[in-house]
Amino acid sequence: MRLSEFINGGAGCGILKRLEAGQAEADAHAVRLKQIQKNIKSDEAAMLKMATQDESYVGGVKNDYALADKLKRLQKQNLAQVVWRHKRLVATDEQLENLYRRLKRKQHERLMKHKIRR
Repeated sequence: MRLSEFINGGAGCGILKRLEAGQAEADAHAVRLKQIQKNIKSDEAAMLKMATQDESYVGGVKNDYALADKLKRLQKQNLAQVVWRHKRLVATDEQLENLYRRLKRKQHERLMKHKIRR
C-alpha cells in the first residue's frame, strides 16, 4: 500500500478514523466532565447563599447568633450539609447542633453576667 492510498482512504484508513473517533469521544467526555464540575460549583454557591442570606448583617459583620438560628432552621428542613461561610467548611448535622448549643450557652452566660452586674 502506498502512502497516498493511506492518506486518501486506502485499506489502513480505518485505524486513523478509529483514532479520530476515539479522540472526539474523549473530547466530548471532557466537556461533560467540565459541565458536571460547573453544576457542582453552582449548587455549592446556591447552598452558601441560602445558608447566609438573611438580615443579620450589622455593619458588614454577620451576627453569629442569627447565623446559628438560620443554620438550625436549615437543618430542620433536612439539609444534611450546609456550606458555612465563616469557617469555609461543610457542616454536618452534628456540627451544627454543637455550634448552636455553644452559641446559646455563651448567649445565656452573657445575659446572666449582665444581670449579676446590675
